Amino acid sequence: MRGLMLARVSVTYGALVAVIAMILFVTSPLTTSANEKLKSSMPKEIYESPAGSHPEPARTVLDFDNTSGDLETDSARAVIWLKFKLSPEGGIDTTEVIYSTHPDHGLEYRAVQALKSAHFAPSRITDYKPTRWFYHEVVFDRELFNRVRQSYGDSTPVVDTLEHLPQPDEFIAVEVFPEMIKHGKPEYPASAKSKGIIGVVWVKCLVDKTGIVRKATIGKTSGNADLDSAAIKASYKSRFKPALQNGQPIACWVTYRVNFQLD
Repeated sequence: MRGLMLARVSVTYGALVAVIAMILFVTSPLTTSANEKLKSSMPKEIYESPAGSHPEPARTVLDFDNTSGDLETDSARAVIWLKFKLSPEGGIDTTEVIYSTHPDHGLEYRAVQALKSAHFAPSRITDYKPTRWFYHEVVFDRELFNRVRQSYGDSTPVVDTLEHLPQPDEFIAVEVFPEMIKHGKPEYPASAKSKGIIGVVWVKCLVDKTGIVRKATIGKTSGNADLDSAAIKASYKSRFKPALQNGQPIACWVTYRVNFQLD
């Protein structure tokens, strides 16, 4: 499964890395008439959704694969719209397929899996709430996929976000382990601070081949849920030099310690 991400033109490389999300956003390749035709067939909730309901990365571009049935995959174009809810850590809590141009070709599953591999930044979303619905477009277009992949080099903010991402307990051969170069310092929870609660949290996180934290979980709890939650939330602000195998960056899990101590 392959996917590429490119942020909106107005987003800097640094902002893209902070948001990752990890999937290709491109300006629309459709003509105005094609856009209008597509829009007319979509549920109104998509194009009448309020500002901020389409967080970066706003679009995923995928190639077809051998499960796409009788589609003429060299020239076909399929569009799927998903709506989803975000956890405070930026993970995908709930997902629904609300529109598909080709509902009988099994593309919806791949679209949902691509969305779940993305990471969004709730802190950058105006009026973020865990109960709020957000929207994401997934486009299957081989020509566009190949054109974008060939047009942009390593110096541009293009990230393969559908690479193999290992499970927490999966063995991965690594020659050089990830090195933290920016520590996302957690905020001390007021509830714990007011009670004089201290503790140590061991955070286990998945660092992708760009050095971004994709997923985070508790390796060893502090015994206090608020301290654990603060450590997880801060982990997504951390940045790493990625792990290396055969001289190439790879994704792997790493565990580090977070101390909560009162002065």
